[in-house]
Amino acid sequence: MIDHLTTITIICAAIGAVATGVGTVMTYRGRVQTGNVNTLTERVTKLESQVTALDEWKIAARYYIAQLRGTLADRGIQSPTPPVELQLHLRVGDHDGE
Repeated sequence: MIDHLTTITIICAAIGAVATGVGTVMTYRGRVQTGNVNTLTERVTKLESQVTALDEWKIAARYYIAQLRGTLADRGIQSPTPPVELQLHLRVGDHDGE
């Protein structure tokens, strides 16, 4: 009977050790995932802030460019055609020689 009790005790201790190991791994994995989520959330927040700032800058720059083009036109100076990348929509008659 002592042999059975010893065997059962050893089996229970082994099962407990395995369960503790699995629990430790799962806890560590959860912490790593939480850290990754926090890092990604911070990065997304920072990027959203940068996009907002760039959008505000783009709107102000387009308005300023339009004012400059208008001032040039008022003085009879034809402004150069802006690059397509600026996505400025020109009115009819604003194109250089087109």
